[in-house]
Amino acid sequence: LCIPQDLGVVGFDDVPQAAWAAYDLTTVVQSVEQMVDQTVELLMQQVQGTAQRRHVVIPCTLVERGSLRAAAD
Repeated sequence: LCIPQDLGVVGFDDVPQAAWAAYDLTTVVQSVEQMVDQTVELLMQQVQGTAQRRHVVIPCTLVERGSLRAAAD
């Protein structure tokens, strides 16, 4: 199989090596700071006994590189 002609590859967290020409890896980026902030907030609520079930959505961004074929127009 050839990438991206036959198979697209997407990574996660956009480590610096993903941008290297040898990899040129398309990747998803989420804010680590937001994930940490939300986690600490939930943990503090559990410690205080005030935690309630809820969904936390943290926006992400797709960084398109060479490992993903562009969509046909």
